Amino acid sequence: MHDVVFMLCSLSGVREAQGWADPLDASREAFFLLDAMSRRFRWSRVAMSENVQTAMFEILKKIQADIASFRTDVNERFTRVEARFEGLDELVRKQRRDTAGLLVMAKAVTGDFAEQVAAIEERVAALEARGR
Repeated sequence: MHDVVFMLCSLSGVREAQGWADPLDASREAFFLLDAMSRRFRWSRVAMSENVQTAMFEILKKIQADIASFRTDVNERFTRVEARFEGLDELVRKQRRDTAGLLVMAKAVTGDFAEQVAAIEERVAALEARGR
């Protein structure tokens, strides 16, 4: 069992050195661990001892639990992201309606302003014609 603990401690350093900090790489880590254990204990034709087999299954169970918790975390985040996107969609629709309303109001104000300027120009032209 001491060899397994030593191997796990050295494995964590190798894992960090190779950039395997991502939980999705747990399967690669399990394969690496099994490969290292097979080389360390050379069990190809010799039966594994009870301690090594138990340690391996405990490690694999922990990896499986980590992957399952990672999946639930991803699903929760995905649900929150979907809710945020729905909120953003509603906000964009509201802003489009507001912008369309402002455009209609701007056209009405511009048209009214153009009419008032035309009326003032007519009065100025009438005053100029009278003054000559």
